[in-house]
Amino acid sequence: MIKRICENCGKEFETFPCNAKRSKHLFCCKKCGNDYRANSRTEWKGGHINPITGYRTISINGRPVDEHRLVMEKHIGRKLETWEHVHHINGIKTDNRIENLMLTNRWEHPKEHAKYEKRKCARCGNIRTIHGRGLCASCYGYALKYKRLGDYPLEQVQKQRNCG
Repeated sequence: MIKRICENCGKEFETFPCNAKRSKHLFCCKKCGNDYRANSRTEWKGGHINPITGYRTISINGRPVDEHRLVMEKHIGRKLETWEHVHHINGIKTDNRIENLMLTNRWEHPKEHAKYEKRKCARCGNIRTIHGRGLCASCYGYALKYKRLGDYPLEQVQKQRNCG
């Protein structure tokens, strides 16, 4: 055990060396960690990216909400119905600017995705329907799961779309 000082309350506490190496911040208890995060908005990035769906999710009254649905609800001034879907025009699930979002329904939404021509995937090289960052659905899921989306920059997608 090693001695550390809590970053929130300044109290000295003991922790395992592996915890000190692993953590960016060290706190004596969960309450201090929560208090620190609540008061430190400089590290707040507006939610987290759901590893399963790839959408940015934020918590509202303790309930997870997809940010793109919340942005669209604020834009149109009402709650979305369950059959209403929000389509990302450029195919990037984390780009939640209102100009990139389009309100559609569960019957028309697949047709929006079918509009994309099939191109060569940036990761596997197969000719498939391209989703976000120039990747096919399976490669996008792989990159998302293993936190490798940064390997495929957004600029690359725009170049591919402009060049055909």
